Amino acid sequence: MDSYIIEKPKQWQSKNFFQSCEETKKIIDKAVDLNLPYLGIDFHDRYFSHSHKTWKDWYMWLIEYLSENKIEFVNFKMAVKELESK
Repeated sequence: MDSYIIEKPKQWQSKNFFQSCEETKKIIDKAVDLNLPYLGIDFHDRYFSHSHKTWKDWYMWLIEYLSENKIEFVNFKMAVKELESK
């Protein structure tokens, strides 16, 4: 999942903050239903600015949402190491 969620299917912003959050929740719920061990979040630092307010707000919301729902954060190195050990 990445910040493209706000743009797709267009090149520029096609969803507002609320729509982006709702679509994100659906993606997270599907990953949980599929019992996926990890869900990658790719966020480009250029979007973390006041020039891209919806993206920045979405990313801040996402971190809070995941934390509130007790979803663990790991980096890619840790995920690969754990998956290789199984």
